[in-house]
Amino acid sequence: MACLSPLQAEEWKALRRRFNPGFAPQHLMTLLPCILDKTWYFLEHLDGYAQTGEAFCLDEFCTNLTFDIIGGSFRIPLLPLLTILVKN
Repeated sequence: MACLSPLQAEEWKALRRRFNPGFAPQHLMTLLPCILDKTWYFLEHLDGYAQTGEAFCLDEFCTNLTFDIIGGSFRIPLLPLLTILVKN
């Protein structure tokens, strides 16, 4: 087991403080409709492959689900934000 140096420990604590609100139960409950919506779509795809018996890459579907949930959880439209970031 590796030990963190004092500097690494401080960086880790700072990052943890920044990310903690995003994983608070109250915040996750606000994301539940988005998570359920995206997961339903994911399950429909899995059901389709289960019915046909066709092989597929589960890794790709899981990655897409993760990004769909993360992208769908933003409360601001992303396209204008991306346009601003690309111009700068």
